[in-house]
Amino acid sequence: MRQQLLWALGLAIILACQPTDSTSPLGTDTTDTPITRPIPPPVCGDAVCDATNEDTTNCPGDCGSWCGDGVCNGPESTVLCPQDCGNAGTPHASCGDGVCSQNEDTVSCSLDCGSAPDALVFNIIIRQTYQSCSSCGIWFDWQGEQANKPRLVVEYEHVGALHTAEYQHDLGGMDNAHSIWIQSGHAHDEGNKHQMLIKQSPHRKGLLRVDASDIPAAATITEARLHLHINKHEGLANADHSSILMVHESARDWDWNSVSWTHAATGQPWTTEGGDLGREVREIHAGGDMHDLGFNKAHPDGFFDFTPYMQLLQSERGLGSGTVCGDGLCAGPETQAICPQDCGAPPDPDNCGDGSCNGDENAGTCPQDCSQSFPPPSTVVNANIHGFIDSVNADNGGAVIQGWACHLGQVAAIEVHAFAGGDVASGTFLKSTLANVSNEQAVNDACQAGGSHRYQLSLSPSEVKAHAGKSITVYGVAAQGSAPLANSDKFHLPVGAPPINSDVPFDLNTVKWLHVNVTNWPVTANLSSVSVQGGTICMEYDKKSSWPSVAIPHNSGNGTVDVVANPWVFIEHDGQWYAATWEWMGVGSTCKNKTSVAGDHIKQPPFGPMDWKPTSGQTLYFMVSGLARFSNIKNVSERSNIVKVIWP
Repeated sequence: MRQQLLWALGLAIILACQPTDSTSPLGTDTTDTPITRPIPPPVCGDAVCDATNEDTTNCPGDCGSWCGDGVCNGPESTVLCPQDCGNAGTPHASCGDGVCSQNEDTVSCSLDCGSAPDALVFNIIIRQTYQSCSSCGIWFDWQGEQANKPRLVVEYEHVGALHTAEYQHDLGGMDNAHSIWIQSGHAHDEGNKHQMLIKQSPHRKGLLRVDASDIPAAATITEARLHLHINKHEGLANADHSSILMVHESARDWDWNSVSWTHAATGQPWTTEGGDLGREVREIHAGGDMHDLGFNKAHPDGFFDFTPYMQLLQSERGLGSGTVCGDGLCAGPETQAICPQDCGAPPDPDNCGDGSCNGDENAGTCPQDCSQSFPPPSTVVNANIHGFIDSVNADNGGAVIQGWACHLGQVAAIEVHAFAGGDVASGTFLKSTLANVSNEQAVNDACQAGGSHRYQLSLSPSEVKAHAGKSITVYGVAAQGSAPLANSDKFHLPVGAPPINSDVPFDLNTVKWLHVNVTNWPVTANLSSVSVQGGTICMEYDKKSSWPSVAIPHNSGNGTVDVVANPWVFIEHDGQWYAATWEWMGVGSTCKNKTSVAGDHIKQPPFGPMDWKPTSGQTLYFMVSGLARFSNIKNVSERSNIVKVIWP
């Protein structure tokens, strides 16, 4: 550097003293006067290879290359220089090219060579299998804070001592934990790092990889928790208690700096777009695993248990997550779909008679595989059985139970078995039916298969009378096992028949609904009285504690409140009847401030008078229904009878 500065300074002095043309200011011709300039130092690109500062690595343009210098460049090839370029017929080694070449190994390039045999790698892909509404995704987001990045905490015992290992990107400078989300139709996005937005439609999946190989192979893992932080603003809808996430093992490694929906790494497409899914690890339910445990936007920090999976991974150490497909050993993440050479070919979905009811087979097209003879439900849960109880509605003294059920990945219909007053061990069996009624696309998406999977169970008046008020549990039952459906034990059979409105002066079909139109919702609740005393209005109805609750933000801005119903008021104006909800009813609550009846929720188009409020002597009608203020916040599609009130 000093030599270069001296040379530059000398050159500047010479140029400053040199005349600007061939004639000096004094008129003396200096054209032929010799000028001495220093020789410039060697510079890469001057066509001279300076032995002191340049070589084939830092300046191949000047110094060229030679076979054996470890760099495959110039005229070298796999034929002319296998030492530098790999064996003949093998592409030049490059980490990420899908080939584990001679100069690569499990440490320098796990993308091509897999993980080391004793590696302990937590590598998962999370997808949404049930989306309860069009906007109901789940978003785990660090929101720019180090503490909020995904963190895996593993407790283990080794040599008689207890230890805790924590893995989080940049925790103590560590770089062994990486998370990102990928989206269908989108390229790699650096902005998606440290977060996982998971949604069924439009497709988004979360990826997380942690290298926990520093845990000794002989250690006994006692607990593993994945701590995640949901976005405080849009991470989980307050009304979403039904969405389901499925956590899969990733069947292959991926590159954090280039992974996308179509590619695991640059130049390495996924076998299946959206990620190569390995075995199922666990489900995450928006209700039972999040809301019910206080994990929501108001309290965005929570964790999920992955102890059994980490214990399984620990027991498999020695096989390696990078087990080579074709080595004759079906191990690590290899499956029939990913590596049929080692694990055997997956069953042919069209091979009727193979003993497996799968693909497009059903009882009609392949009765030998898809017999409609199902085993009775049991307390042993088959995690592949999915479904919901959507409603339990009164029907001419009886009741109708509706919902959907299926076995993941199977077109064939399964059975549903209904119990009153408890589960299969403690309840009373009511009846069963086949879940084979046509359904919407969302159900097929959740089932990951075509076919028809809705069901309708009709109970007679005598059956309802015998079990009035009891909870309902419905099991999905397939040849492979059974499981209780979501919302089991949340619905109850009706108690008596609600009164029929014969004195209502309007037809619900002609009412203008300012909120959700509930005209066709069945009357399952009995609104026995509406009383206005002092500053309070009370509406006594029998479903105040039995309709499922939904958490909504408290109007104070702090926390949430559980609600089960909306009260309605019917108002006549200029010969037209209008209906609007005017409050939220909490669990077990029946009374509200009477000024709420004239709330702002009513003063909106197409209703005209913006200053309306009840007047003494005015005839109004009241009703209670399941949540109906907004179409995306709901629990049951049921309502009460309508009660006439003369405003005091």
